[in-house]
Amino acid sequence: LDYLFYWREAAYEIEDEKQREVFWSSVYQIISYWLANQKFANKIVYQPDQIMAQVLNQHAAFVKGRTGRVEVSCIALEELVADKNPLVVFPIVFEDEESQETELQCIFHAWFHGYADLEQARRDIRSSLRHYYFSFEKKSDFSMFLRLSSEAESAALTWSGSDIPPKIYEQELVEPLRKAFSERYGHSKLFYKAVDRTVDAFDYLLLFYN
Repeated sequence: LDYLFYWREAAYEIEDEKQREVFWSSVYQIISYWLANQKFANKIVYQPDQIMAQVLNQHAAFVKGRTGRVEVSCIALEELVADKNPLVVFPIVFEDEESQETELQCIFHAWFHGYADLEQARRDIRSSLRHYYFSFEKKSDFSMFLRLSSEAESAALTWSGSDIPPKIYEQELVEPLRKAFSERYGHSKLFYKAVDRTVDAFDYLLLFYN
């Protein structure tokens, strides 16, 4: 807790905005590491300062020597501007569906904003993710995805689903997406792989290209 308080204060002393956002994303990964250790009763291998150094070093090694642009941003989705890119990727989230990452997101959000109300954090996250939500019960609006991919050579949408066979996703989600993106891209391809066949859990990737 002392380190989390210190890191929150220290982040605002980083003048470069992009470096500050890298630091914030590092804290997110560290909280994930702690929660995973807690869930599986693993021994804590790294002390807080050691794991921070490890994460930052991994980020530096990933970026070093790359000719492409790597960005980490806290900008709200509706504030993003479409830019020329070879590929843009969007996640799709299903309403009222929570995953193992939900707890991590709530804890990080509460830390980021400096309060301890996890239910408020949950409400804030649901509000910020509203453009990503898909519902089988009502018509979805894909206009945000279309706008943000308008300058991209290709676009991909990804999601995970369980208890529903792939055919249902093809009918209820993939076909409407193909129709929405048809004027922008001439081709599309759906990929999916099984995660747990006992509960029909699959990871999906829908790619659009010309």
